[in-house]
Amino acid sequence: MRAVQVNGLGYPAIIVRNLQASLEFYTRTFGMQHLYTEPNRDDAESSQALLHAGNDSYVMLIGPNDPNLKLADASLG
Repeated sequence: MRAVQVNGLGYPAIIVRNLQASLEFYTRTFGMQHLYTEPNRDDAESSQALLHAGNDSYVMLIGPNDPNLKLADASLG
């Protein structure tokens, strides 16, 4: 079987418990640039934020609007 060549990824999505705390962590620890935060169109109980990680690399964080909401209780996705 021939291997598939991957030229890049658009952006991985990471589900987080606390979106604001995660934004602070990724921007402070890794120096990523916060581009925007918007409501998650697929789930009214969550928001999503896009971070620029350098070059053509991006990361999307998705988390509940209420940071006290447990992920197991959320209906993300």
